[in-house]
Amino acid sequence: MRFMLAIAALVITAQPCHADGDGDTRAPSAAEAAYYKKVLSTFEKALPPAPAGWNADKRPDAKVPKQVYAGAKHHSVRYAGEWKDGGKKTAADKKASQDFNKMMAAQTGGDMEGRMQEQQKLFEEMGKAAQSGNQAAMKRIQARLAELNKPMSGPKPGSEPLQDACLKLEAAVNTSAFSVKKGKTITVPGAPAGIQFYRADDGDPHKKDCPDGATYAVLGAWKPADKGGNGYTYFRDKMDKALPAAAAQNLYISVRAAEPRALEFMKKTDWAAISALLAR
Repeated sequence: MRFMLAIAALVITAQPCHADGDGDTRAPSAAEAAYYKKVLSTFEKALPPAPAGWNADKRPDAKVPKQVYAGAKHHSVRYAGEWKDGGKKTAADKKASQDFNKMMAAQTGGDMEGRMQEQQKLFEEMGKAAQSGNQAAMKRIQARLAELNKPMSGPKPGSEPLQDACLKLEAAVNTSAFSVKKGKTITVPGAPAGIQFYRADDGDPHKKDCPDGATYAVLGAWKPADKGGNGYTYFRDKMDKALPAAAAQNLYISVRAAEPRALEFMKKTDWAAISALLAR
């Protein structure tokens, strides 16, 4: 199985803008169907395979669309997939369960059942104290309940993000605009000239299963990158309106994964085949 290029805006907060637009749809013409087939099959063949043993959360779809926008000036193509290291996640979940049991044992002194029985008894006593208006008893019971429910210090078991356990890919052709957050230019050994590569420091540690940043490749008809505020770099298309709608003019590839894995993915991509998609 070949990895899908992820087209979402390189570390974007907003989705990329595609060139198809809105409006009525129709079945693709023979020429349009051939265009979609060529682009999607190239992605399927030119991209490296998924990591061995990983699970596909989302499999790439290389089928030619049954409908296209009737008034599209440039037909957009999107190819995407997502893979996870199931073994690493299973091991992490098991460790989290073990750590939770240890935490509860430490918090309850090893007597969870006794702790629950004491809490139930205190709730009953609280009801009686409230009915009689015994404020001193209510304060004493509240203090003991707070002590019993006092959270343990330190991170909660299972809250730590997994390391190098996901890969999200997107590839998009004929995108009107997208942005990269906190991106720096990088070099990919062996890649041909004319391709821009970026590594975005936009990972989210709260996304436990996939906290990594993304690496991007940008090529084709784009205006010069525009540095914006808040660390964003904006890309806007420079497509030729005189060319047919079914002509690939720009593309970008996004690989959200640990930086060494994403770089290796870019190195193994068949850039000659990818570059050949673009209209001359």
